[in-house]
Amino acid sequence: MTKYKLICPILVFFFACVPEPRLPPPPDRVTESPAFEQFAVPEYRIYKDKPRPVNLVSHPRAIRFKDRLIQGTQIGPNFAGDQTVVRWFCGEECQQLAVVDAKTGSVIFAPFVTHLGFRFRLDSKLLIVNPPEAVERAARTGKSKSHYRTAYYVWHYGEFVEIYAAKN
Repeated sequence: MTKYKLICPILVFFFACVPEPRLPPPPDRVTESPAFEQFAVPEYRIYKDKPRPVNLVSHPRAIRFKDRLIQGTQIGPNFAGDQTVVRWFCGEECQQLAVVDAKTGSVIFAPFVTHLGFRFRLDSKLLIVNPPEAVERAARTGKSKSHYRTAYYVWHYGEFVEIYAAKN
């Protein structure tokens, strides 16, 4: 019993003095269009095991999109090394996306929608909304470029951080 009386205050002191772990700061905004290579994921960090099942209780909206999420994750990771981007149409010229962690099955819904699609890669944390080439294609069909906003986001510990938006 005396042994525990001595250890307990030491543990309390130790845990009280250990600083709270902090995430690295989010990436800074940039002044020109970034490239996928600037936010590369090293080969050894690309998840190659079987993805975990979608955790439908990890986000309040996940159960509503259950079928789309389950079907979309069958391909395995396709973004940021260990994430699976699942996208679907939400109307004419409207797409939504969710990101499912292949290691945990957790679901995150993007805080944006797109008119002209997304660009992303397995080996990069960069995601482009309304890519410039899609805006150019839309302009050739008579649509105004100014109607579309090209935005560049970096996946940072479970959320999208906007680092650049192009004026179209």
